[in-house]
Amino acid sequence: MQMHLPRAVRLPAGLIAALVALLLLAALDVASHLRPSSHQLDGWTAFDGGPSHNAVVSPTAGSGQRFFTKLPGGVVGGLSWAGGVLYGGGLDGSVFAMSARSGKLLWITHLPNSVFCPPSVVGSRVFVGIGNDIFSSMRGSAWIRGTPPSGVYALDRKTGRILWSVPTVGNDKTTPLYDPATKLLYEPDGSHWLRAIRPATGKVVWRVYDGGINDFSNPALVGGVLYIDTGMPGHPGLRAFSARTGRHLWTLDSTNADNAPTLGAGDLLAVNTLPVTIHGKQLLREVFRGVSLTGQPLWSYTTAPGPYPPAYQAPAATFAGGSFYVASSIRSRLYAFSARTGRLLWKAKLSGPAYDNPAVLAGEVVVATVSGRLYALRRSDGQPLGSVQLPGTVGAGGILIAHNTVYVGLIRGTAAQIVSGGAPSGGVAAVPLSQLTAASPGR
Repeated sequence: MQMHLPRAVRLPAGLIAALVALLLLAALDVASHLRPSSHQLDGWTAFDGGPSHNAVVSPTAGSGQRFFTKLPGGVVGGLSWAGGVLYGGGLDGSVFAMSARSGKLLWITHLPNSVFCPPSVVGSRVFVGIGNDIFSSMRGSAWIRGTPPSGVYALDRKTGRILWSVPTVGNDKTTPLYDPATKLLYEPDGSHWLRAIRPATGKVVWRVYDGGINDFSNPALVGGVLYIDTGMPGHPGLRAFSARTGRHLWTLDSTNADNAPTLGAGDLLAVNTLPVTIHGKQLLREVFRGVSLTGQPLWSYTTAPGPYPPAYQAPAATFAGGSFYVASSIRSRLYAFSARTGRLLWKAKLSGPAYDNPAVLAGEVVVATVSGRLYALRRSDGQPLGSVQLPGTVGAGGILIAHNTVYVGLIRGTAAQIVSGGAPSGGVAAVPLSQLTAASPGR
């Protein structure tokens, strides 16, 4: 009996190319949750570039830059990167664009209140929020943080010209988050509201009550869901909302939050503070928590107590390669945890507290203390590789590394001094990565 084998089906070349392209796009969509969007696009769509908070752009390209550019309002909340340009803001209300190669200012625009977090950059526009730290009034039983004017602004990317603004009652101290799927901006404010805004016109599409004060509470966006960790006063907690409709999905209560949740491999990490009283002295503990994307607690780690630091700010964590890296604002430590189990991998002693989240490279972790000591630590065990002293104080923004250069925003003097013009203000420092790792480890 003669057997007839089925003949191979020959697909048209165009159909094969389309199928391959769809498979590649699906793979990129999954991977995009774990790295800054700026790695793929000429833009910066979220705080630290994305929900992993690892602000690293083409780290091995280039020879490294060295400069310090003074700015009248300092830089308290970190920097954004898009197309070789740094974007940031100051406590004097300034928003700027700066050459990442030379430190030359390309433009500077002054807004009517402080800028605490760096802008997002989408297409031809720059989006930024303004506000201050003052508790202004109560609405019912809830305090409002921020005195007028507060709001969200859109600027022209090339010139810094103001295109539109959306006023808010409370402060806007986060980086406006852009979602390419919904084509909307998201911004929480200091009066317990979360807004979705059309970036072309500034029209508010929806507004929902998010329960707590949003102070550096930069949302994370994953799979069409917004995760936001709000603080006191109010009803602190980690909350999830639909990015398309604003519908509330779930809440996980916390003692106090007020920081940016970090996406790991299917998990979120929330950093909370827990006040305790020992021998009549009020101290703080920090609680690092692993939480599932459905709001289920997975693990937690509580630090030993420490004194209240000045202008306390809970830092965000950074996720890279299966681990969370998070600094302590009270214990002068940097911790590395397994994202899956919460097991402490190592902890490294720093010269002081740190409010910023680190940048993680293949073999190094880079972090700065509040006092301006910039460290490179060995990623495998936290051993110091080198450190340099920066010319100023480092605030709550993250470390940005691009083209073998570490970029850090700095302030000098207190916030009140800077806003009133009574102190030297700070600026942007660029340090070659090779200089940092070759320097004496120092404490």
